[in-house]
Amino acid sequence: MKMESLSEATSEPADNIENLDQDTLKNSSDLSNQDLIPVSKEIEDQIDTNTSTDTDATESGQSQLIRNAQITLMARSTLKGSWTKSALATLVYFLILLGTGYISRQVSRPLLSFLLGTELGVKLEFPYSSLNSFLSGFLHSFVSAPLILGYNGIYILTAYRKKRYQLDLIFVGFSFQYYFLVLSAHWITTAFTVVSFVFLIIPGIIISFSLAMVNFIIVDDPDILPFEALKKSYQMMKGFKWKFCCLGLRFIGWSILGILTIGIGFLWISPYYSMSAAIFYKNISGASRSQIPQSLKPETVTS
Repeated sequence: MKMESLSEATSEPADNIENLDQDTLKNSSDLSNQDLIPVSKEIEDQIDTNTSTDTDATESGQSQLIRNAQITLMARSTLKGSWTKSALATLVYFLILLGTGYISRQVSRPLLSFLLGTELGVKLEFPYSSLNSFLSGFLHSFVSAPLILGYNGIYILTAYRKKRYQLDLIFVGFSFQYYFLVLSAHWITTAFTVVSFVFLIIPGIIISFSLAMVNFIIVDDPDILPFEALKKSYQMMKGFKWKFCCLGLRFIGWSILGILTIGIGFLWISPYYSMSAAIFYKNISGASRSQIPQSLKPETVTS
């Protein structure tokens, strides 16, 4: 009887040691596998990277705010391995934007002359120069507004959420689902911003930051009304305008580099900034109001 109990007592620790060794080996194996996971995966786990996760975070109101340094790091990690694709999409986007801008400027002068019923000189003076600039911008908006939505909104958000860089997505803004909505929102946003700049420069900057998320909001909710999109962006950016400003200031050095490369560098800088803005949007859209004070902590402005 004593021998049996003694054998059980000695076998039990042995079993425990054996189980412990297996658990230790398993944990070490899991740890080694985790070490092989790319840094981008570790970073992406800290905030939502797909629609379902974003929805859950928004509903629970517990999305964790992240700093601008981490946002730019996540943007680079997301674009890693796809810089060429994003640069190609940016090239197409720039060429269309610049080409249609040139055409609108060429059309606006004779159109203005026709509308005013007078022949305009070679060099336009005030107020004709201002009227010509307004008319040119208005004509260009029929192409630029949906194109900007397609590139900065649909293309970039899809790349961030699904890691899919599909070139034709930059033209989705021209679809019936988005076209008139984004055009109306663009006109209203421009009107508010211009009026604010007319009175004082600072209010104009504040308004532009307040309405910076309009295109992202339209992409996520194509059924929203234009004024509702502006209102939602204004409310969303409360307490985050300075943070977004600091995010933009991080790209001053990159912008200088883009200018020094005769604009070629912007083929990579533009998707980098747009991706950072998209991550910023997804982060604050799911942030709870109780976390706003954390967003107001001083940001280190570096490139």
